[in-house]
Parts: sequence; C-alpha cells; structure tokens
Amino acid sequence: MFAGQLNSGINAAYLFAYLATNPTWYSIVQKEVDDAICRFRTSSSQTPADVLASLTLESWESSFPMIDLCLRECIRLQSAGTAFRKNISGRSIPIGQSGEIVPPEAFAVYLLDEIHFDPEVYTEPLRWDPSRFLPDRAEDKKSPLSYLGWGVGRHPCLGMRFAKLEMGIIGAMFVAMFDYQLEDGQGTKINIVPPVNRNNHSAKKPESPMRLRYRVRDSWGAGATNA
Repeated sequence: MFAGQLNSGINAAYLFAYLATNPTWYSIVQKEVDDAICRFRTSSSQTPADVLASLTLESWESSFPMIDLCLRECIRLQSAGTAFRKNISGRSIPIGQSGEIVPPEAFAVYLLDEIHFDPEVYTEPLRWDPSRFLPDRAEDKKSPLSYLGWGVGRHPCLGMRFAKLEMGIIGAMFVAMFDYQLEDGQGTKINIVPPVNRNNHSAKKPESPMRLRYRVRDSWGAGATNA
C-alpha cells in the first residue's frame, strides 16, 4: 500500500509531465493508445473508456510497450536515494573480489545514481529519453545490473507486476481521454520538466508547482479545459 501511494503514484504523474514536454513521445504514446482502442473496439457505440475497460489482463500487459518504456525511464530518473542491506549473517561477507568486507551487523549501501546516471551507460543521463531502452540501443544492457528501478537479485519488487499494470492503466486512460500541456503554478506553459533533487531519499513530488491543463479530446465531443 505504501509503495503504491509513493513510487507508483509519483511515477504515473511524472509520465504525463515528461510526455507533455516531449512532442515526439507524446505522439508515439497517443498513437499506441489510439491503435489499441481501434484494435479492440467491437462496437461503434463504444467510447475509448469503454474499450479500455474491457481489456483483459493479458491485453493490458502486451498492448502498450511504448508506455512501458516511458515509465521505465520515469523510474530511472525518479529513483533517488540508496539501496541498502544489513548483514545479519553473523559473519563478515566479502564484496566480490574487491578485498572489502561487510562486517556483521553493518549495512552495505549503494547510491542508485552511481549506475542510473553513469554517462558510460546512459547517454545524456539527465535527459528523459525512453528510446534508450529500445532493442537497437538497449543502454540498460551495456553492463550487468545497469537498471535498478525494480530491484535485482533474489528480492526484486514483489508488487512489480501490479505496479506496472496500475501505472499503465492510468497512462492509457488519461492519454485516450485528454489532450494536455504542462504549466507552472501561474498557468505559464512549461517546456522542460524541472530536474529532480538528487538529495531526496525516495521518489517525491516536484519542489516547484506543476499542473496539467487538459482538454477532452475531439473524439469525445466538445472539450472544456481544466487544470
């Protein structure tokens, strides 16, 4: 429950912020959602929301690969802080072949930015760019354990499948229903998402106000704007 309110909610919201400031990926995701609606629609009377609400679990998990890439990149950028484990084995544990050890009752701590913002792995690491995960680039495969967004090893996130589904549904439903742009607290359009404070201990809301001004898409009829 805690993770669902923190990481999933924040990353789902940041998805729209990044899309609103990247016209190329905005179009890619919107087309993916529209194509899926056309593919699964069984009646001309169905609204986009009706179609999406009828999808099976398997369809949700296989029909939106571009949204998955966008969320993967959001998680890379929003994963601030450290990963850590306490040595409760009662003995010293060597760290690979480094010659260093983790003494009993001590913590091993790893700063996620060490790999997620390594320019040798991720080109322009501060830039939001889902294409870095496409098969022809696969920057996260350049070296072992290059992506730590869901955890690795024996204990990755137990709620990963549910979280991906939750964020994917939120993303597809919103994109299907609305056109939108990103604005600051005074209603001025924002073209670049402000950088995340890397001193944060976990995913957090933006420090400066960001709002989405949205309009119901034409396929839904008349569109009043809201923010």
